[in-house]
Formats: sequence, C-alpha cells, structure tokens
Amino acid sequence: MKLLVLAQIPPPLHGQSLMVQTLVEGLSADGLTVQHVNLGLSRDLADVGRWRPGKLFRLFVACARTMWARFQHNCDTLYYVPAPGKRGALYRDWVVMLLCRPFFPRLVLHWHAPGLGGWLDSHGSSLERGVTQWLLGRADLSIILSEK
Repeated sequence: MKLLVLAQIPPPLHGQSLMVQTLVEGLSADGLTVQHVNLGLSRDLADVGRWRPGKLFRLFVACARTMWARFQHNCDTLYYVPAPGKRGALYRDWVVMLLCRPFFPRLVLHWHAPGLGGWLDSHGSSLERGVTQWLLGRADLSIILSEK
C-alpha cells in the first residue's frame, strides 16, 4: 500500500494538524510508503473551519498537487480527514472527493470532528445528505475517535 495523506499540518497548530504531522512522520519511520500533501487552507487558528474565497483557490492547488503526487509516486490509497458539521467544510470535502477520489482505488477517512451525521440530519438538505453519502459513504476504512 502506498498512502497519500491529504491533510493540514502545522501551522496553525491545533490537535488535528498535530495528529496528521505525527501520523505522517510515524508511518514513514515504520517503513510504510507515505506521501503527504499539505491541505493548508487555514492561515491561523481563527481561520480553521471558516469559509473565505481564498481557500477555494488553495483547495484547487492542493487537489492538483494530490493528483501529481498520486501518479508520480504511484499511490493507491487516499487518506483524508473529513469535515465536521459545517457547510463550508462539507463543500470542501465534496470538491476533494469529486476531483481526487476517482483516481485512488482505496479511501481511508479519519474522522476527528464528530457531528457531521447529526448536522446533516438536523441542518442539511436532502441534496446535501445524498451527495455526502455518495461521496463519503463508500470509504474502504473509516477511523473514528469516539462514538459521539
């Protein structure tokens, strides 16, 4: 397995970015082939999880770098950290899954932030629920930190 991790590492420093950095360093040290593309959409801690137009351009750049790394290093598994219950972050996930997922035979989702399912049930439209299920519901492995 050749893993491509598409997720943010510090800066900004927060739990999820630190975990991704630890994961990339740890798996590489254990001999697993790991490529990392820093999603890097947030400028600082206050910017994490917020929508702003500049993030869309950076998202497309990260997806292009992901595709280049996928073929350059022959990666077969995409490791991705999906959105919490926030509409802007959910739409980011849709873009990533639409552009990158078709090119990876396997998908690993690592759920750090709880509540997407509950948010979709209470705030999401039927279209948002359907598209999210279609794009994120077919992962080969989903890692969760807790049941809630």
